[in-house]
Amino acid sequence: MIEHFLSLGRLDCLEDLVLMSRSVFGCDREHMYHQWVTAEAKNPAKIEEIWMEMQDEGHAPGKDLKTLIAKALKSGGRPLPFSTEDLNMEEKPAAPQATKQDNKKSAKPEEEKSAKTQEEKSAKPQEEKSAKRQEEKSANADEKAKSQKQGSGKVEKLNSLIDENKTSEAVDFIIKKKQYHKGLLRKLIRIMVANKEWANLKKLEEKTPRGKWIGLRLDAVVRDEKYLNDGNLFYETIKEADITNKHKAKLNSSTTKNIFLKNPELLEKFEDLASREGNLAAN
Repeated sequence: MIEHFLSLGRLDCLEDLVLMSRSVFGCDREHMYHQWVTAEAKNPAKIEEIWMEMQDEGHAPGKDLKTLIAKALKSGGRPLPFSTEDLNMEEKPAAPQATKQDNKKSAKPEEEKSAKTQEEKSAKPQEEKSAKRQEEKSANADEKAKSQKQGSGKVEKLNSLIDENKTSEAVDFIIKKKQYHKGLLRKLIRIMVANKEWANLKKLEEKTPRGKWIGLRLDAVVRDEKYLNDGNLFYETIKEADITNKHKAKLNSSTTKNIFLKNPELLEKFEDLASREGNLAAN
């Protein structure tokens, strides 16, 4: 299926396949991400998004996959989110290939004469076919490059607005241009929650198609950021939940660890809650 999507140039379908299969038991996530990264290697903004998706899923990439990610980000001038000391970042030199001239020099006279005659017979139709294929390939490549350039320009514009803390303008830009870039949406949400910009956050959620909001798991992003910025909210949520729903936050280990690092006083409160209720494991 992956090969089919790649042959059609449907990288959007490949992305959906990778994301929707994350909960499939026995799915080779390393292979899936490897194919996705390889297909998007020339799009560093997308590679950053894929890296964030892997972190969100909790998938630890192997050495080869990390190397692919690092090279793609480096070639696009993007910062690397991990150390590359154990990775082979040097490009392997291409193996020398025998040229057509070299082959002709080494061919026997009879073989050379026969090959030349055959070439002359088939040269014209082959050249016409090759020219047509090249023309189609060029047209597709130009269209793809144009589309990527337009998309990249919008991403850069949105990233610039967020970096300049122009959150209202960024929200309006997302809504107007329909730029639902997962990494940048998360980045914007973090800023708005930290600054308590609830009106902007509400507007973004209301104007984003519900299916897109749920598909990008932005509800979880908002929740996690609220907990990170207000440890007491996290504590009260768990405290007020009934016994059967203590797990409802469904935070990954990284988020939970960050909550306690940012709010160290919570550890004692949760230990006290655990000792009183006897049904909440103190980790």
